[in-house]
Amino acid sequence: MIALVSGSIWWQFFEYSGAVLIIALYYSGNNRVFKIVVTIYIVYIFILLNIQGMRVPGLCFPIILIFMMYPEFVNYKYIILGIVVAIIFMSYSGLYTDTDGRATILDGIDKLKSSAGALDTCQFSYMSSQIGIKVADDILSLSERLDYFIRFLKSQVVLSSKSIQFCKMCKITRQFYTHYDGQFMPHTFYFYLGWFGVVLSGFFVGWYLKLIKMLKENYKPVVTILSIWCIAMLPKWYLYEPNALLKGSLFILLLYWLSLIFNNVIRKNGNYSKKVKYINNSKGELLNE
Repeated sequence: MIALVSGSIWWQFFEYSGAVLIIALYYSGNNRVFKIVVTIYIVYIFILLNIQGMRVPGLCFPIILIFMMYPEFVNYKYIILGIVVAIIFMSYSGLYTDTDGRATILDGIDKLKSSAGALDTCQFSYMSSQIGIKVADDILSLSERLDYFIRFLKSQVVLSSKSIQFCKMCKITRQFYTHYDGQFMPHTFYFYLGWFGVVLSGFFVGWYLKLIKMLKENYKPVVTILSIWCIAMLPKWYLYEPNALLKGSLFILLLYWLSLIFNNVIRKNGNYSKKVKYINNSKGELLNE
């Protein structure tokens, strides 16, 4: 199982399970058993991904856990404490993985001192992003870059086609230079569209946040779910690839739409209990029938 996590298919499974968890937790009410099961699952996934070396993607799940189940800890004091603990744990887990389990606590302390708390994930992302710029400017033609960009757009809604999936900057640039994955979001769009792509990426993130603000009054559940997804997946969509923000948001909207349909079917059939919370048909808000 651990060996399979590094594969793109398995990572997509874990990534999208995060979207399912957010929606499920939002509508779960105070179901204590469900929350205990979810907590165990998230801790397991976090440890599993850290052992596999996917430390930053693994960080997304504890963020979901805190925002959805322990919002009282979302303040400056606990956030700073959480960052410190995360840096220490992730630094040691990375060293533990690199040394095949031979690293000691003293080795972890030495690494923290030498790196000043910086994670190698950010360094790898920076280097591969620089390689992406070099490949875009010196090797690929404009038509090739535009073709990859079209494939990238298609990949946001299509999962099966290998020709469409071969559009990620890391996969393309690895044909020319050796690197260890990762790509900053502005660099990704520069790779496809040059400086126009950098501006476009900024406009997209701004539009995404503005859309959430516009929907706030009438569609509170959607806004809450998308906001938590955006925050939780920030390390993934900014350091690795923007798919987590683009495709992930579309997946959440699809799940939300399906949940409304499922809710309507249950209510029409009358197969529900007064003890359960339900979704308002128009706005998706929780109601007690």
